[in-house]
Amino acid sequence: MSWGIIFFVWIAIVAVAILWTGQSMKISGKIKIGWFVGQDIKMEKCRDVKGFINATYPKIMSFGMVALVGACVLIVLEAYKVSAIGELIIMVLLIVLYFVFNRDLKKATKKYLL
Repeated sequence: MSWGIIFFVWIAIVAVAILWTGQSMKISGKIKIGWFVGQDIKMEKCRDVKGFINATYPKIMSFGMVALVGACVLIVLEAYKVSAIGELIIMVLLIVLYFVFNRDLKKATKKYLL
């Protein structure tokens, strides 16, 4: 087993954890500190926790699903040595998606929590 496959499995596990945490956040109505907001946020001083959850839930689930599918495709491409260029393109797209997701979470944090 190559290191690439191990790394892509790790990405898939993190994607599943993001999906799980996002869903539990929606069900419980509580934000998981450290996953989607920084640990410096004091939850007792937050303005609109429900608004934050409602605004970010679709983005969290979309990001988690795209990351999971991307990781699965990367595992297949790496296992069968299909296309190194395809792997590179998917990895770059996942990195760009991560930065867009992170930017959206920071905007929502400023709007709803601070």
